[in-house]
Amino acid sequence: MKSSNHPFFVRYLLFSILLLPLLTSCEVEFSPNAEWKDVPAVYCVLDQDSSITYVRVQKCFLSEDDFRQYTTVMDSINYPLGSVEVHINVWPDKKSMEQGGTPLQVMNFEDTLLVKAEGEFASEKGQHVFKHDTQIGDFGTDYYYELIVTNVATGERMARAVTQLVGNSVANWLENPSPNSLGKSFSFSHNRKCTFTWKAFDRGRLYQPIVTFFYRHRFEDQSVLYPVDIRCQQTRNLTVDLQQGTFLNAVKEALAGDTCKKNFYDTVRVAMNICNEELYAYMASANSVSQTQQLYSNIEGGVGVFGARRTRVCVWVPADKSDVGPSGMHFILRELNVGF
Repeated sequence: MKSSNHPFFVRYLLFSILLLPLLTSCEVEFSPNAEWKDVPAVYCVLDQDSSITYVRVQKCFLSEDDFRQYTTVMDSINYPLGSVEVHINVWPDKKSMEQGGTPLQVMNFEDTLLVKAEGEFASEKGQHVFKHDTQIGDFGTDYYYELIVTNVATGERMARAVTQLVGNSVANWLENPSPNSLGKSFSFSHNRKCTFTWKAFDRGRLYQPIVTFFYRHRFEDQSVLYPVDIRCQQTRNLTVDLQQGTFLNAVKEALAGDTCKKNFYDTVRVAMNICNEELYAYMASANSVSQTQQLYSNIEGGVGVFGARRTRVCVWVPADKSDVGPSGMHFILRELNVGF
């Protein structure tokens, strides 16, 4: 997994880690007399806008008791430090990857422990992860990424997976509201919604716009902006509506404890979270997981997901400045009685 200020999708990864022992124990083809096999759970999400990439590798296990009591034991879910090696081969195209040879780049990962708060998983020594600092040449939107997990003692490959990055931003990707001052501003029409439309990103499978509303404190430095994030619904389409009520409720809740007098900042930031097919399939199965449907995995030799996302694509958009009711932006914000 990868660290980000936008916690898009992370809850699905953590949720599935808890489910893995349960799903493994409910596997139809499971035989208690079968030969023991080490099955790793592997999680990695690539983001070309991030300076660090993380890979999580842990053990799968069976238990007769509440499986959550085992997740709090370090040795139950983690391989010994230094016993597993992780790298990602970067290939120029699919043919080169299938034929083998020398990859364009090899992303090597450091076996490390991250500080972790107490919770469902072992925390006394930290969270066991593999870390790679982004290097020049690591990311290309036409490249194929091959994740390899190896047993250090035997040299055998434990797991493998392949994915591609989400494509780069296209020019003027946000069509409505318009970043152009001559276009339609961020506002709520008389039907009390703002419709967002955008252009497709290559390999983009699921989208989520995030609107950040800014304001100033009237008697402070006016260059200091205070943000309020409002998340739109996730969608597979290229359009989504943000309801006026959703926007106002988010602003009112965020400013409930702020008694300062406020000034308007008539510009919002629109960021777009995007994921590729593999990550979308994983999240969709996590949302509908049942006894008859397994959690999606594209990890050969193990379980988990190797996918890609983008979380830092954003543009600035002018906001409506109208004081006229019932839909003018200044009017509806003053009606909230939160200091405007």
